[in-house]
Amino acid sequence: MTDLWTVVITCPRPRNRAVDTFHTQPDKVARLAATWFPAGAEFTLTARTVRLSCSYNYPPKLEHLHEQLAAALACLYLDTRVGKGYRLPRPVRTEIRLDDIDGGR
Repeated sequence: MTDLWTVVITCPRPRNRAVDTFHTQPDKVARLAATWFPAGAEFTLTARTVRLSCSYNYPPKLEHLHEQLAAALACLYLDTRVGKGYRLPRPVRTEIRLDDIDGGR
């Protein structure tokens, strides 16, 4: 049996640390998703929200995934730095779905 863990994380968009929006252009957001997250990850950045959807063949560590997303957002000059680490703005909504991708064989 092959399982696929799909995780969707949604949170408010952090405030912009840069003077302009150059760092949050769609091509830069797509490049960030391809660099930081598994192939096929969907990363959406709107004026109000951040949404990441990605799949794993193993149960992901949610705390690590939240911190990874916050660090990636910091690369887009969004304000997620807290002390020496990174944190997503609250509230954070995390959905996990477990799918049996080979039908139980």
